[in-house]
Amino acid sequence: MGEAAVKYVEKLSDFVAATIRAEASRRGLTQKDLTRAIGMSTPTMSARWNGVRPWALDELADVAELFGCSVPELISGDIAQEMQNPRRWIAPRGAAARSKGLEPPTF
Repeated sequence: MGEAAVKYVEKLSDFVAATIRAEASRRGLTQKDLTRAIGMSTPTMSARWNGVRPWALDELADVAELFGCSVPELISGDIAQEMQNPRRWIAPRGAAARSKGLEPPTF
């Protein structure tokens, strides 16, 4: 593997590890919780968690299943971006906020 490829893998490994740490934290999970949930040894999880060693695809599949997302979402960071999108927290206004039930509309 060339030097540029090695650097890319290292950066990707760090990025994926950071995404997994952030999502685990958002869900209130610790490194130990994740280790137990996917059945990985503590030293192996530590290396993956800190980006020292890259995650294997089968390990990413286990983590993705635990988080309820896909492996591509973990690798791309889309899971973190979706949760950080401020537009999803804005209350609807106008027609979107009007009742869709049996109540009469209020203006």
